Amino acid sequence: MTETKYGKYFVRGCKPGETTERFTHSVAYLDNSVIEGSFYFVFTFIRPDMEPLTHGPHTHDHAEILGHFGTNPDDPFDLGAEITLYMGEEMEKHTFNQSTLIYIPPKLVHCPIVYERVDRPFIFTYSMPTPVLQETSRKDLVPLVPEEIRSKLIFPYDD
Repeated sequence: MTETKYGKYFVRGCKPGETTERFTHSVAYLDNSVIEGSFYFVFTFIRPDMEPLTHGPHTHDHAEILGHFGTNPDDPFDLGAEITLYMGEEMEKHTFNQSTLIYIPPKLVHCPIVYERVDRPFIFTYSMPTPVLQETSRKDLVPLVPEEIRSKLIFPYDD
């Protein structure tokens, strides 16, 4: 895009400088490092040929919104996938296969998120009203995660 007065507000691509697999499928990434004053937002495609990461239990100091949206123009509510998300310290299981928004209040434990089945590409977004991603891993809850998932858990933002 040609740089103009307002061209800096048009964003596309993965996290600047990011070369790890977790962001290579991002269509757009935004945080304070991209545009000063913005909030954290990521827009990605999940495809059947990908091995989506199984994010381990964690919390954020801010609310988060996860969005899963189907790409079937004849039925946009059909996600084309089946996803399980565990919520709370008790690891309450929620499975869905329709386009869904999930509001996660501040400090609520969430994940793992498990992509049980991906039949066709779908859109996945996540955002929070903070300038950069902040996350606190809850590895203490791993024993409550179903055994068949434990070996797949990742904690990508631990140092």
